[in-house]
Formats: sequence, C-alpha cells, structure tokens
Amino acid sequence: MFSGWNRLLLSSIVMFLVTGCGSSDQPELGQVYGTITMDDAPLAGVEVLFGPKGARSSAGYTDAEGQYTLYYLAGVKGAVLGEHRVEVRTPIEDESDPETEANFVENIPPKYNSQSELTAVVKAGDNPIDFNLKSN
Repeated sequence: MFSGWNRLLLSSIVMFLVTGCGSSDQPELGQVYGTITMDDAPLAGVEVLFGPKGARSSAGYTDAEGQYTLYYLAGVKGAVLGEHRVEVRTPIEDESDPETEANFVENIPPKYNSQSELTAVVKAGDNPIDFNLKSN
C-alpha cells in the first residue's frame, strides 16, 4: 500500500501535526544512524523505532542498503539520550483476499518488534548503531 518513503513521509507529517513546529522544550538529542541486516543481508524498507522510557520515540526507515537515520520530529534528526527499547518492523500487505481492507503480515521475528529484545544506548553526538538480526 505505502512504500517505505511514503510511510516515512506520512509518519513525519503526523508527528509534525501532533507536536507543531517544535519548541525550546526539546530534549538533548544524539544523532543515530546505522545498518539493519537479517542473516548478514541488508533489510530494505523496514521501520526502525527507538523508544526511551517516558519520552518521545524516534523513527526511521532503511534504504536499499539497509541504512537508516532516526528522526525525533519531522525534519529533526536524532533520538533522546539514554537507554532505548528498539523495534524493527517490516509490514507487508497481505493480498490473499482482494475483497478486504489491507491486512499486513510481519516478516521480522517478534523478538525484534512486538516482543523486542533489542536495546541501545544513545549518547550525545554521533551514534552509529547497527543490528544484524537472525531469522531463526
């Protein structure tokens, strides 16, 4: 239904509308980027979410090489400093029944999204954070 870039644009617009143009209350952010692979192969078009306790999550999407950059708000790169629970998701439209609304099937194991075991610590400055996920 939506390509990775369309989902990122839609997510960015929603975040912008919910938060407005930002404010001076914005927390200190670290710049987070990296590569997501599955069994050593790049994962393209996956959503990457970094969720700190008690603060706004940051999100990004991987490109064809599996590389991502996190955004705190529309046009604002980064993630809140501290420990994060990380989720990697790949919703793909299930087209088995064209008569129903879009139904999405997750191709990434639950231990990386709904039951994520992934964590990361974001520090001030640059944070290159890569994840090599295993399919089993």
